[in-house]
Amino acid sequence: MRKGFTLVEIVVAVSLMTAMSGVMMAQYSQFNRRQSVNMATDRIAQVMAEARVNAQSGKKDCYVCGGAAHDCNNNSDDSILNGWRVSINPTPGPGNVPPGVTNGYRIEGICGTTSFFVRDQQFPNNVVISTQGGVRAVTFLPVNGGTNLNYPNLLYVDVDAANGSSSDGFMVSEEGEIAFP
Repeated sequence: MRKGFTLVEIVVAVSLMTAMSGVMMAQYSQFNRRQSVNMATDRIAQVMAEARVNAQSGKKDCYVCGGAAHDCNNNSDDSILNGWRVSINPTPGPGNVPPGVTNGYRIEGICGTTSFFVRDQQFPNNVVISTQGGVRAVTFLPVNGGTNLNYPNLLYVDVDAANGSSSDGFMVSEEGEIAFP
């Protein structure tokens, strides 16, 4: 009667475990890329929705928009809220965004020619953000104004894994609606 395993049996068992773990690692890696793309898409869509709500509710910085008294009491020197803008991959440079923000977005409120509540977000290198048709920004207008977009020049946002294995995206319409395919 034999006790233990032969060398061939051990080699076969180890080979099977190695092959199975290789397949599992590839699936896990693909899952991670897909999750990164989905999370980035959801985040940008949330920022678009935040800008739309801020514009429709008239949210503005009273220090920037409130005139000499900085009080937003609708005095004659108060600046009018132009809207809230979201820019995809905004142009780096003086007066724009920090040079490192090239794969992300910027959200900002606008009164006259002045921006306020400016927030930049850079995405990790494994996610690539892009737009189609040359439109890289949308301004959500106050009250029931919709956006500054005019058909057919709408904002199409694409989010891809850096290696192209996974993609997602959405569109922002003239009315400010965010639509997923």
